[in-house]
Amino acid sequence: MPAEEGYHEDGRSAATSVPGNAAAIDLDLERTFSHLSSAAAGRCEAKILLNRFVEEHPSVGYTQGMNYVATCLVLRHTREGHCAQEVAYQQFVAIMGHLSGLWSDGLPLLEPAIDCYSKCCKKYLPRLYARLVYLHVEPLAYLPTGWLSLFSKWLPMDCVLLVLDLVAGHGLHALLAVTLAIFHQYQDMMVQMRTMHQVLNFINRDMQLQPIEADKLISSTTMVWLPRVQRTVGSEVDAAVREACVRSARKISSSPPDDQRTVEDPELSASVGSSRQSAGSTGLPAGEGEGEEPSRPPPASTGARAADGEIRSPTANSKPHTPDLLSPMANGTACSDRHRTVINKQDTADHRTTDGGSSSAKEIERLKVQVADRDETIRSLRAEMRILKQERRDAIEMQMKCVRAKDELQRQLLGEIADLRYRLNDEDS
Repeated sequence: MPAEEGYHEDGRSAATSVPGNAAAIDLDLERTFSHLSSAAAGRCEAKILLNRFVEEHPSVGYTQGMNYVATCLVLRHTREGHCAQEVAYQQFVAIMGHLSGLWSDGLPLLEPAIDCYSKCCKKYLPRLYARLVYLHVEPLAYLPTGWLSLFSKWLPMDCVLLVLDLVAGHGLHALLAVTLAIFHQYQDMMVQMRTMHQVLNFINRDMQLQPIEADKLISSTTMVWLPRVQRTVGSEVDAAVREACVRSARKISSSPPDDQRTVEDPELSASVGSSRQSAGSTGLPAGEGEGEEPSRPPPASTGARAADGEIRSPTANSKPHTPDLLSPMANGTACSDRHRTVINKQDTADHRTTDGGSSSAKEIERLKVQVADRDETIRSLRAEMRILKQERRDAIEMQMKCVRAKDELQRQLLGEIADLRYRLNDEDS
């Protein structure tokens, strides 16, 4: 959500929201990459970049996490102590154009992006997906940490600076592809973990300290995972980005002006106060008498309520309430008591039977869901095996082509060498 609580998204109160955003930006930048000495020089440029973005794009505003993106872009475009401020700003605007739904009010793009990630992870990383499900590790517990900082809390700085170009060019497709490439890199390590806390601590804290080859990560993302994401959830990603933009525009256009909000609040307070007064006049606490008639008499079986709030005992003329299931005998004979006992026992037995049946049905339904999930995991594993077999065949075919090309080149070189020797012998003779 935006950094200032009272921020209006219609843009007319942007001037009043700038000081609050500026204070939040200053506070967050002080803690941004505090362990890196190279980042200290870029915080001033990042502050200028963020303040400019807030002024020019008030509908998005500022959210915690943008500070990491801005600082990384400043470091990305700094050469010999000089930062290409305009280039960094335009790339920041491009990233926000693709992914503003991750930072705008309500985070409208986060949930659809998590759904797309889950589908891809279940299809292409079934072992990791099954392990995370078994340990009850929800994607919402770790994905926002990496996404809202554009992987600066997951990866070393040299990898982050290279990833920024991919995200600026491909948007959410690249965000998902990089995420899957990272987890594919650490899949063997993560499936050995035994607790949810161990997995979350590794992803959100220890993974950044792990050695990783930046070139290998970028190449696998570009050549393998980006095509897979586009092929599997490409249309869903595009629809989610469009829907997030439309939702933000609709929210901006439908936000009421400030004077309407200040007028509606006193009316709401007055209506609440009047309802509480009417509830107090009926002798009930505030909130319990709402929606009821003030003059409604109390039930005869509980007695009349006195003015001091005490409950009087039923009068002699009031008739006790008789359940419909009891015998209508006026003197309360032993037959009525036996009849009541038999009915109560039957009701208890019926309730026990119903509860037992419902619990058995729930258990059966739970087992069916587990079996269905296991079958889906098996299908995903088989699909991954087919993909791996196809990739292995492609790799073997490529290797054979390389061998044939090598042999052909070797024959050509040998022929040229023999020709040169023949010419040299002719010249000597």
